[in-house]
Amino acid sequence: MASVFHYTDTAGAVGILSGQTLFASDSRYLNDSTEGTLLDSLLSPILLSEIAIATRELIEADLLSKEYYEETGSNADKLQVDALFRSIRIATNNISPCFVVSFCRHQEGGEHFSHGLLSQWRGYADRGGFALEFDEDGLKACLNEEVERYFFGPVVTRDVLYKDFEKIFSPKDYDGLARAMVGKIFLDPKITSVFDFKRRKKLKEIAGDKNIDEAISTYLSTAPFLKNFGFHEECEYRIAVACVQRNRIPEEAKQPAKSVEFRTRGNLILPYIRLFDGSKTKLPIKAVIVGPHPYQELQKEAVVRLLEDKGIAASVRLSGIPFRG
Repeated sequence: MASVFHYTDTAGAVGILSGQTLFASDSRYLNDSTEGTLLDSLLSPILLSEIAIATRELIEADLLSKEYYEETGSNADKLQVDALFRSIRIATNNISPCFVVSFCRHQEGGEHFSHGLLSQWRGYADRGGFALEFDEDGLKACLNEEVERYFFGPVVTRDVLYKDFEKIFSPKDYDGLARAMVGKIFLDPKITSVFDFKRRKKLKEIAGDKNIDEAISTYLSTAPFLKNFGFHEECEYRIAVACVQRNRIPEEAKQPAKSVEFRTRGNLILPYIRLFDGSKTKLPIKAVIVGPHPYQELQKEAVVRLLEDKGIAASVRLSGIPFRG
């Protein structure tokens, strides 16, 4: 029964314990400015190599003007790869943007397990920080129920990687993607209508038979779990949910869309979804750590009473880490 810890401020702790729900934030609004881009850096050379070959094949087959390369030079392939990434991001954000809930994994028996992580208290303790300890398997059970209730894209739980990305990233998963995406553009009936049978056949050969949707699904399932090594101390564990927009759900689907709500942080409007609200199963909260606070003992007393009021059988302990916010 492994544990993961969700750090939050006073309002967040009260909301989670009272409402039995977790807020998953749109991944584009998270604190890491490189969020989601590490996969792009791994994928870029694969697409670049493939698109260079495919473009030259298009020119040789008289399907693309060679003047394009003469005008843009060696930068042509890079421009097309950038365009492909923009297409992927626009498609995913318009159809099924990714929402994330973050936790820290602390080794049982260690100082972080008992008292929390200083970097996290620095982020939350000045507002009255708490670390809620969850049972990992229990969270997965709640998530399975959530998936049965709502229509989602890929839903993945996994530890975040800060190195050794090949553990979850395989170049083979994207073989043929650049060809297929280029082919999708050229196979538009408005374009192919001017081609004779021989050139249409050649175009299909160049495009290949790669399933774009499957590759994008793999992309969505991988991108949220690659982070810069500078964050490795957090030992982050994530729930990542591709929340399909209401107008993108197939008519034959039995589940409804998950509603996207909005809150503010500073001068930003942040999209989020409530996970597990209305669930039959209570959140698997095992314990609460009360972070550094001028009135830490009073905070503990209030949390104990709140847990009793909500019928949550969880222990409460104080962090022994001193911190002045």
